Amino acid sequence: RSDLLHMEPSGDNTSVSLTYDVALKDDITADHLTDRMGQLENVEEIVLIASKNDVDY
Repeated sequence: RSDLLHMEPSGDNTSVSLTYDVALKDDITADHLTDRMGQLENVEEIVLIASKNDVDY
């Protein structure tokens, strides 16, 4: 499950920063997620803030 929380353009409008709330399946690690996302075309940076507490927005 994932929810888009925030979308913000860069200062020069050449890129967009996206913030998601993501719940991982038990067999998927945070490292696996960031590695796979980093392989996507046009993805330049991945920042992961991990929490074991489930917070609903």
